Amino acid sequence: MDTPAALTLADFADFQGARFSMQVESGSLELELEKVEPLRLSARPGSSFRLAFRGPRKPLYPQGTYRLESSGLAVEIFLVPIAQDDAGTLYEAIFN
Repeated sequence: MDTPAALTLADFADFQGARFSMQVESGSLELELEKVEPLRLSARPGSSFRLAFRGPRKPLYPQGTYRLESSGLAVEIFLVPIAQDDAGTLYEAIFN
């Protein structure tokens, strides 16, 4: 599935724990979708949500729009690196 006009939480619900290939200028980087969480900011259920992806500690990629692909899903998402620890880098996407 290519990126639909409006992504919802339901589009990602079955992908929690899945591995995604993030397309970068030098090839690709593997990320794991760690969290799919609803946000309580919208009157439309499922339209406000947060995704948290875990990638390797290095290289660290800046915030930007990246193409992510997993089995049956290909989307372009604006990701922001929000934390680093021994387990790697955490990237976040907010849909509102």
